[in-house]
Amino acid sequence: MGCGGARQRVWVAVAVVAAVVGSLLAVGGPAAAQGESVGGGPDALPQFSACVGPALEDRGFADVEVGSVFRSAIDCLAHYRITIGTGDGTMFAPEQPVLRWQMALFLRRAARVAGVGLGAGDVSVFGDLGGLSPEAVGAIGDLSAAGVMPGVSEREFEPHLPVLRRDMVVLVVRWLALADPELVQIDGEGRLLVGGEAPVDGFVDVEAESVLHRSSIAAAFELGVTRGSGDGLAFSPGREVSRGQMAAFITRMLAHSNARPRGLTAQTDGHRLVVSVRGEGFEPVPDAQVGVFWAPADAQGSAIGADGECTPQAAALARGQSYCSIGSSAPSTGADGNVDISGVGGRDEDIVVWAWTGDVGDTFDADEHDHHRVRIPATDSDEAAAHDSPGT
Repeated sequence: MGCGGARQRVWVAVAVVAAVVGSLLAVGGPAAAQGESVGGGPDALPQFSACVGPALEDRGFADVEVGSVFRSAIDCLAHYRITIGTGDGTMFAPEQPVLRWQMALFLRRAARVAGVGLGAGDVSVFGDLGGLSPEAVGAIGDLSAAGVMPGVSEREFEPHLPVLRRDMVVLVVRWLALADPELVQIDGEGRLLVGGEAPVDGFVDVEAESVLHRSSIAAAFELGVTRGSGDGLAFSPGREVSRGQMAAFITRMLAHSNARPRGLTAQTDGHRLVVSVRGEGFEPVPDAQVGVFWAPADAQGSAIGADGECTPQAAALARGQSYCSIGSSAPSTGADGNVDISGVGGRDEDIVVWAWTGDVGDTFDADEHDHHRVRIPATDSDEAAAHDSPGT
């Protein structure tokens, strides 16, 4: 089956995991450094990212500077329609605090993109939701019912309160517990666990926090959702979360989900290639035949001719294809919209891999087929070593 019309753009991943990796720094603020928490580094970083290819396109918010550490995350949220900006949509207000009703919207939209079921909630218990949009009220009900974002009391949600950092990590980690119960769990004492284990890493300023907050902060660190504030030793749990910081939190959260941009994208951890195909609503597209070929990085120009077609200089990487055509036994995406192709790493030179989708019998044409190009460093290169533990 074809997935993508003529003149599809090519999305280039020049880093091993995703271009967003270098831009999402510590969520304590633009000046935050990349330090480590007390106890060592994170142990449960995501292998891949939701923010690749078209998700990194500039969305044109006039108040998000080119050099902002949150720009890639903000653009990514806009691609997924998790945010539509403020006012007429031309501004994002990255320095403004996130309010609870806004956070409910963001989390429910993220759940839809990632295919996470929340169910339907009853908001009649809350008496302070007047003046909110139907979408916001519905999001509050769904997240409250799912146990992700309950009210501050039995009858009050306090929708206009700003979200604090201690509460932000609770929301994100609870969302992940719902999205991937094998990754994140909540034990009988209300503590957040990662892979069934209580995280041991912490920050110097969280000892006075509740069990819920302290375990959520530790879990968020283990998952790569936060790196703390300042020099990375503190977390600043009582500080308000800005909209820019919110974008970083959510995109890092989405990296642990199956959310991927529209069309075809490909990512690698240096050893295997994962190709993803999504529909217009970001839904997984199963049974999409995938072609994959490669060429040495220093000779990649010879792999594609001036007419956009593949040349004999391109080497077949996946079964079922002859150079740049898709055979009857070509790999295809599963129910999750992904296909895992091993054997792409282990070479002593940098290579460039093209992944594309089309019908059986198709021969690759850059102008006709949806495709994504990924550079894979040699296994002994500094770049490859730096990405052995991918993450932000």
